[in-house]
Amino acid sequence: KDKTKYVFPLGRGWAVKRKKDKEFFILTEKKFEAVTDATKLAKNDKSDLVIYDKYENIQKEISYVN
Repeated sequence: KDKTKYVFPLGRGWAVKRKKDKEFFILTEKKFEAVTDATKLAKNDKSDLVIYDKYENIQKEISYVN
């Protein structure tokens, strides 16, 4: 199962979730909070993290698999 976490804009805030999940791990007003929490989740799960900018373009991809 793909455990990759995604940080992306949602309304006036930011969300963190896996691509196919319906529920969010995190919903927050600040991007840095979403990135901080998503980083912890990705490190704990040994998964990848994809961070989008406010225009929904990929800003950064980080792997914590190893």
